[in-house]
Amino acid sequence: MIIVERFFADFDRIRGHIYPYQRVLGVIAELAHQKTGTPRELLPVVSDQFRRPEFQEPLKELSRIVTPLCELSEERLLELVDRLFSQIGSREFDLWMRLDAARKVSEFAEGARDVRCSFGPALLPAVVISLARGTRKVRFISKHKSETDLMAMMDMVFDLNVEIIEQDPFLRDDGSPADFELSMPPFSMLYQDLHDVPQQILRRLGLDKAKARVTAEVLALEDALENKARRQAVLVAPGTLFRNVGVEKMARGDLLFSGRLRSVLRIPSGMAFEGTSITSNLLMLDDQHGGTASLSPVRFVDLQDPHFSNARERGRYEVRPEASWVEAVDAATVAGEAWARDVSISEIEERGGVLTPDRFFAADTEDEVSKLCAGMETFALSDLAEIIRPAPLLKDEDGEFVAREAAAAEIDESGFVVQPSRASKLGQGGLSKAVDQRLAPGDVVLAVKGTIGAVGLVPEDAPAAASGEIWVPGQSLVALRLRKGVQLKPVTLFEFLSSDVMRDYIKSLATGTAVQTLSIKDVKALKIPVPSLSDQSQVEEAFWARQNLYAQIRALREAMENARNSWPHRI
Repeated sequence: MIIVERFFADFDRIRGHIYPYQRVLGVIAELAHQKTGTPRELLPVVSDQFRRPEFQEPLKELSRIVTPLCELSEERLLELVDRLFSQIGSREFDLWMRLDAARKVSEFAEGARDVRCSFGPALLPAVVISLARGTRKVRFISKHKSETDLMAMMDMVFDLNVEIIEQDPFLRDDGSPADFELSMPPFSMLYQDLHDVPQQILRRLGLDKAKARVTAEVLALEDALENKARRQAVLVAPGTLFRNVGVEKMARGDLLFSGRLRSVLRIPSGMAFEGTSITSNLLMLDDQHGGTASLSPVRFVDLQDPHFSNARERGRYEVRPEASWVEAVDAATVAGEAWARDVSISEIEERGGVLTPDRFFAADTEDEVSKLCAGMETFALSDLAEIIRPAPLLKDEDGEFVAREAAAAEIDESGFVVQPSRASKLGQGGLSKAVDQRLAPGDVVLAVKGTIGAVGLVPEDAPAAASGEIWVPGQSLVALRLRKGVQLKPVTLFEFLSSDVMRDYIKSLATGTAVQTLSIKDVKALKIPVPSLSDQSQVEEAFWARQNLYAQIRALREAMENARNSWPHRI
């Protein structure tokens, strides 16, 4: 460990004109040179930039500090390389997988005679699999030269004997499907030119080669179904599992009814990739279910559960080394386990064909909602309330009217919406259009983007249109206005939606990667109980008693602030 820490102390002092990514490549290139004797100028990643005069002194220093690293074991050296890439995140190398996660993924290759790893993010798992030193053959395929060059360097440093192929992985010119295949296309990478995509994959999606923009993740799913291996793993971002536009829904349908989808593993933020907060999902496919004649349940596994992960800083997670991902997928039963659930194809269909694991771990929360509604008649929210969605304002800098757009941050601790800070001027035409979405006293607002599940009540003193100022829901909110004749009071609706049980349930319905969203379809379908009028009166009494307490708290805070009236609090 002394060698490693001394190296990083020296490495951090090397600056000059070398960017962080170039310094990391310089380390790997120098290791390849010193371990194999290959002249530096013949190494794949050595660019013309390294030959510039201003680079020579930093490179000499780099050579000096790398020499002791050749004494490290393969395991320690690989950990050092992983630490180097983790420090630069994914700023210049697209999604370097963390070593602890790569080791877990590589365990799925156990027993495979040959392995095929596709796209840049699969580079480190390919290295780990090859380091097992078995008789298996490992192929690494990427269409990007920078990625195949980096693998060539890793091959030299660790003596891997990996077959490296620079071509689009979907072309399949590298031979028959392997026993185990790992496909890890960069998230949201678009294929805008489909001419090089095999026709059989496009036919599966009903696409014309001259049209459409398709993500590599969708193509990877269809490629896996078209080129069946004994076991396959495909890593995708959450959007591929829930979007109902484009070809994502079609690809999910193909996957579900292929009979090959074994499991979906939810990988939490920071566990797989250091450089992004996006969660990811590992889809496991195999041939153990015998095709479409037997559509077995799909196992959803939550790797964020403490059984598999330890919480880190800023809402990120790291792998618990002792927990096996392979065993979680292959176990005969997971009954009673909080971290997994086997879901039938029919239930997945009932939920719209969405494969987001969070949706299926909401089952316990659904039970809690049912208990909350026990003994009361329930209705879909859309039957009880008009759902008012935000619409663009027709702004007019010379207008005489004002529209204020409410946001989730403007719901105070007592649950009321306070005066929104974001204001726009409107003319008469803009006001006439905006009035349709005006927030009126008694409306309930619900956050459907970002801070999912935040709920607020519009107060009685919210301005009327006649005042020249109106409040409207901002882009992250929808307004719920009870329909005439409905035997439900606004306070009761607010109290129900803002309960801990409903907040947890609503959050479980959210989808999205960087920004969570709640679909209007799910909002409309929320089951709302209608208690008796006498029970609702009790709810209102409790609500207003709580408001009195909040008023006292505000008064105490003001008094405490006023008591800070001497130096050093006042000048």
